[in-house]
Amino acid sequence: MMRRKYNEEVFALGLPDYEGWRRRAAQAREAACAQVQRGAKPDFNSEIWRDVKAGLLEMFLGKCAYCEVRITDGFWGDVEHYRPKRKVEEYKHHPGYYWLAYDTRNLLPSCQLCNQGKGKLNHFPVEDDLPKTAPLDLQSERPLLLNPYDDSPFLTDFTFPFDSETEEPTGFVESETLRGKTSIRVYNLNRDELQNSRKDAQLNAIYKYRQKRQEGRHVEFLDSVPNDRAPFTAARLAAILAWMDLEAEKTAEARRRLTASVGK
Repeated sequence: MMRRKYNEEVFALGLPDYEGWRRRAAQAREAACAQVQRGAKPDFNSEIWRDVKAGLLEMFLGKCAYCEVRITDGFWGDVEHYRPKRKVEEYKHHPGYYWLAYDTRNLLPSCQLCNQGKGKLNHFPVEDDLPKTAPLDLQSERPLLLNPYDDSPFLTDFTFPFDSETEEPTGFVESETLRGKTSIRVYNLNRDELQNSRKDAQLNAIYKYRQKRQEGRHVEFLDSVPNDRAPFTAARLAAILAWMDLEAEKTAEARRRLTASVGK
């Protein structure tokens, strides 16, 4: 998971009539809120979400916001609600964040495996006793799920273990923080097929870095990785950095041995 700062201009690129879409979304939000106020369950207009998928994918460079797998035409993906719109699995009496159902800052592109099945679904654990049920309360809410619009897990919460014995990445993602651990579990970020694909991407990244270094173009390569459209950006960067650290350790050890032998 990499942070992708919300950018309304990029989002609007995927919508031919962005202002018209905003009006439709506002009307649908008002209708949902009115239904809840009457004691009814809100009816949502799924066409509004379908219309924004292209913009969301552009914002996240064509990748799942959670696992960073590439979403292609053959793997359609979902428009995911960071805060669930209908209910919250952990709190059975929570009505869901229905007022955020069409808020673009609450919408993310997700692969089906992160969003469905054993993935996120309607989960939204928080540090507080209960999640908030009104718009004005959200500023004091402390979600336990990382949000790629606001958080930088690659820098603060996630680590990608590197096996120093085999000198290879493992494809796993780990965390020592509560939010990181919760996010890995809820988004199911260590599922088998994802680990395998992530490891392959990490090995390929190391190979490319070594190749570019021989050509004297490794700085340009590293600069391009954070914003390229290849999958698993965070994992690839972590693998390159781990390999660089391992090489530095080898160099330091060789220098130490050479210095010791000369001094005898």
